[in-house]
Amino acid sequence: MSEQGIRVETRGAASVAIIDRPGSKNAISRETADELEAFVQRASSDEQVRAIIITGEGTDVFVAGGDLRDFDSLSKQPVGAQQVLDMGSTMNALERCSVPVIAAVQGAALGGGCELTLACDLVVAEQHATFSFRQAAMGLSTGWGGGSRLVERVGPMRAAQLLLLGAKVNAQRALELGLVADVVASGTSLDRAVAWTERIARLPRASVAGIKRMLCDVRREHRGDALRMEAEVFASLWGQPDHLAAMDSFFRR
Repeated sequence: MSEQGIRVETRGAASVAIIDRPGSKNAISRETADELEAFVQRASSDEQVRAIIITGEGTDVFVAGGDLRDFDSLSKQPVGAQQVLDMGSTMNALERCSVPVIAAVQGAALGGGCELTLACDLVVAEQHATFSFRQAAMGLSTGWGGGSRLVERVGPMRAAQLLLLGAKVNAQRALELGLVADVVASGTSLDRAVAWTERIARLPRASVAGIKRMLCDVRREHRGDALRMEAEVFASLWGQPDHLAAMDSFFRR
């Protein structure tokens, strides 16, 4: 597998995208985001596909956020923030596609990896999985709509706790907070996501698509201009001293 992106498999009625970038801890580069978005468009238009599953390669990391090595060249460019924000279109594609999207979290979800799970309809996490919002530590805020979606999922005070304290949350606590729908034994999240897909596949495709569209429309109505305002905050922090210092610290490590 190249270091660019994803591996696609078919599991029953599910089309599975495995983020496979071991040298980058499955971090999402701009090219990976484009590849994932194209996959979503293909899979959701296939009548045989009843759900999309997103997971990561390996057992340690689901997705380690955005690829900082890919972003490094953008950190001092005026257009850099917009190029990173443009990756949010992948999250929008996951949210708006016509089939349910399930995240099978088989390791640590960090920063943008948490934002990815928030764009999915259902999340199943393995018992050793963890979730940590590291954006503030990088001198940034959420950039792919994750802040707005986090408030929707867990409420404003829990969202503030997760974003401002940046603590690592284990799978059981994530279940209590409503970040995930279920916790399963290590090594079984993909099997659980496939089992959910098979249950979905027994329902009429049109009604499933209609329910997903309704849920998405309701969120968008409540959301208003939240995604735009969230992007403006991210852009205002991009390339500022705290962000540049965090990037420098990352590369010196």
